[in-house]
Parts: sequence; C-alpha cells; structure tokens
Amino acid sequence: AAVDLAHVGRRFGDQWPVDSLRQASVAAADEEMLSFVLRPDAEAYYAHVMRDQDARRICGLTPLYLLTALMQAEQRQGELLRYTQWVDADQSSSVTFASAIFA
Repeated sequence: AAVDLAHVGRRFGDQWPVDSLRQASVAAADEEMLSFVLRPDAEAYYAHVMRDQDARRICGLTPLYLLTALMQAEQRQGELLRYTQWVDADQSSSVTFASAIFA
C-alpha cells in the first residue's frame, strides 16, 4: 500500500511556512499515526487523526482507515517500507508519503 498523508503549509491554507522544525513536527505526528496503521488499530488511527481535527489534512484518511480495519480483522502486521516529505520551497508547503507492506 502507498498513500500520500499530510498536506501542510501555505498552499493548503496554513499561515506558517514549512521550515525544518515544522517538517520534524509533521514527521513525528505521521510516525505516531503510522504506528496505528501498521499495528493495526483502526480506531486508534482514526482517533489520532481526529484529535486535532485532521489539521495535517491526511489525504488518505478513508482508504487508510479501511486498509487498517481489514488488516486488523485479518490479524496482519504491517512494515513501513518508506516515508518521505516533499517540500515546495516557493509555496512553503509540504506533502508526506509512505509505503508499507502487510503480511
């Protein structure tokens, strides 16, 4: 599975630029969120995203919830293959991405 995650910065309606501190903060929040997906725990995943009213604008919210619920029902653990952030310096915006495999 692969999905884009957070959409942050001025292009997406935030008032702040995406600097290295903001990138680290988004990465930490994404890492915690992905831990619930990979575990898998669908309700914890959803609660994590909703605790700040989806302030990071997780694009894959619904498909990731469905995937997490299905993997939870099948008792399959996930492994993160890659996580990265794309930053548009001109727009001071960022989109994060992740890929994982479930076995």
